[in-house]
Amino acid sequence: MLAQIEFESVLEVGCGPGDLASNILPPKSQSYDLTIACEVLEHLEDPGQALTEIDRVTKQSVLISVPQEPMWRILNMARGKYWSDLGNTPGHV
Repeated sequence: MLAQIEFESVLEVGCGPGDLASNILPPKSQSYDLTIACEVLEHLEDPGQALTEIDRVTKQSVLISVPQEPMWRILNMARGKYWSDLGNTPGHV
């Protein structure tokens, strides 16, 4: 997918708990050619707010991925993980 997009500037959002970015001011509107959010939205109480911010800071392209439910839960349970949560990964809302 990335090979089909021409970009110079990239912002990756949702990198861990945000410790590295906690002291950085928010980027200006339309600051990045490409914004990437991989396996982020399922951890947020208000993913719509995150999508609004991603839209605000992006000039042209966005790449977003989320786990495929219910397959993700089934695979977790098949490998013996998170039985008490019916396969739901901790932190997924």
